[in-house]
Amino acid sequence: MRSRRLCSYAQLIAYVFISDYVITESLASIYAESPVEAEVEVIDNIECRLSSGFGAARDVGVVTVPRGEVTDFVVLSPSGTRFSGSLPFEPNQVRIGVSNDGSTVVGFGDLRGGGGWEFKSPDSPEPVRILRDDQTIFESENAWNFDIAADASSFIVHEPDSDGTSTLVVRTKDGRREVRHDLGTLFTPVNAYERDYWLQYSRDFREAVFVPAHADSWGVGRHWFFPIGEGSRRRITVESVLSAVSMNSEEWYFVEYPDRSLLKNDRIEWPVIRKQLEPVTNEEKVIWKRMVELDHFNGSMELSRNAKWLGLSAWNYVVLNTETGETRFQFQTVHDKKAQFARLRPVLPDNATISNMGSIGSGRFLHDYFLLHSKRGNATACSRDRLIPYNETTYLTCLREQRRQDTYRWFQYAFDLNTVSIDGSPSFRREWFRDTECSLANSRLPGLRVTNGILTYGPGG
Repeated sequence: MRSRRLCSYAQLIAYVFISDYVITESLASIYAESPVEAEVEVIDNIECRLSSGFGAARDVGVVTVPRGEVTDFVVLSPSGTRFSGSLPFEPNQVRIGVSNDGSTVVGFGDLRGGGGWEFKSPDSPEPVRILRDDQTIFESENAWNFDIAADASSFIVHEPDSDGTSTLVVRTKDGRREVRHDLGTLFTPVNAYERDYWLQYSRDFREAVFVPAHADSWGVGRHWFFPIGEGSRRRITVESVLSAVSMNSEEWYFVEYPDRSLLKNDRIEWPVIRKQLEPVTNEEKVIWKRMVELDHFNGSMELSRNAKWLGLSAWNYVVLNTETGETRFQFQTVHDKKAQFARLRPVLPDNATISNMGSIGSGRFLHDYFLLHSKRGNATACSRDRLIPYNETTYLTCLREQRRQDTYRWFQYAFDLNTVSIDGSPSFRREWFRDTECSLANSRLPGLRVTNGILTYGPGG
């Protein structure tokens, strides 16, 4: 459990007025009594965590705040709080789904493979709790993984059995149908901290998928698909390609190797292919094939969660339209800072120089945006040998001080993939706060906001 957070001066003044009431009452109670006080408990809190939905759940965010032996949570939407409560554990995994009738499903897990600073012994519990609105619909004291469909149509849980085997639990909306797949030892982790497979949904939520979990697998290996509704299990073995990613068991994207004689070159045209795999005959149909020029490409490929965009990450980043295979966007992320600055200049301050742009790094998809990361300065002052004691709180507090002193800051350049030209400029830039996930939104993208005096989550105008 992390230690109690350190407050900013403004927060400290607020706490003086709230006094012991904040310490003893749950966050849910504070919301009921005073939204303003709840806002103080959340905004800029180093210990606060914000998890964001996508797809059908894109306008819902979940805030969690540890409070000693329990963790308070609040499920937020553009209109305010949907529901709230407390957990007997501190989650490091949160999943969100919203159904077409407006009900919200949220799952919380404290899993060893879920990240975080705290070391968990091999015999420690890995609890999962799933709620529909404010009612618990599933609970387990020991789960290896779980996921919730963004449209709340189902959820999946990978649970260990006492004999070293495991079970995949598939439950559809409202628990009307539950299927339990006996997995034997096929997906039993190597040990308490390493696993060969990772459980997730297919992009259309029709299948639960165990994908190869090795860091350098790039989708190569065996993939196991389990139907959520009607259908049969399916195993797809991917080999003889550099990387692969799937929409579901039938729709795939592959990067094949070019002529071996070209591999000694840094910049190569790589064959990128979309294929349809027939489940009955296992025949393959090529939907499209494109030759994409990539600089120092190692196989990193990402399919956006809405399955509209395929990203290929190298020293240049290329985004393809998955429907046609045409290049939608590209950006040289390494070298050529003058060209980078020219493209990013429209969203930089009027007096900006190349140094204000920051060092360009990785990128990711968020809805229909491509977010390109950049950082300015470094966090040397927050290194392990300079902070005593060195823990999550002291590290994040140090990052906050560096940000406020303008010596270490992160930004994201947002490109709207529906409108940007191939070599176009971003729609806007936003600051990315590394010291807290619970900062107020500073762009039109969904985030925490104060609307009519209450804390909300949603997009900007």
